[in-house]
Amino acid sequence: MLSLETVDFLENTPNHPRDPAPGTPARAPARGAGGGEGGVPGGGQSGGPNGGQVGGLDLRRCRSAQLADVLAARAMFLEPDERALVLSIYRERLTVKAAAGMLGQKPATVRARLRRLTRRLLSDEFAFVMRQRERWPARRRRIATAVVLHGRTYRAAARALGLTYDAVRREMLVVRTVHASARGETVAPAQAGTGVTHAA
Repeated sequence: MLSLETVDFLENTPNHPRDPAPGTPARAPARGAGGGEGGVPGGGQSGGPNGGQVGGLDLRRCRSAQLADVLAARAMFLEPDERALVLSIYRERLTVKAAAGMLGQKPATVRARLRRLTRRLLSDEFAFVMRQRERWPARRRRIATAVVLHGRTYRAAARALGLTYDAVRREMLVVRTVHASARGETVAPAQAGTGVTHAA
């Protein structure tokens, strides 16, 4: 799930080159650095106080490169302005300060918005809707896209789609029930609008 340390690193590292995939170290690992998690040499060890370097390989860069690829790919499902912001940071490698300057906004405002978008993009529900929506009836697909992928409230989605609030709520109950079932959980009707689930 979302690592704020990794996101901080991405947000503040402009134009860094694409890192080698895990298992392809930039240099030979230092003596004593064994195989680590995910195929990253020494992945479970720390080369410094922040755990940044192991055997000449910056682990934050490996993690951040993978995360950036995921975020950039999922950004294709966002609305245009949100997609442009995510891609400027995670694909074009602008810093938040640089992106804020282009948008004419304060860096803190852009950073807060980016955090919200990043959490949405990395959520299980976003991934579920992204992968399953083409199998659903048109109305359910449109509603799930508006609510889950575009981050609209039920009322905002209803207004945008010309539907009633109850119609949106009913379809989202179905979406969240199916999603919970796939995860071995249950959704209570009163909690369908919150995404709250319970273990089965």
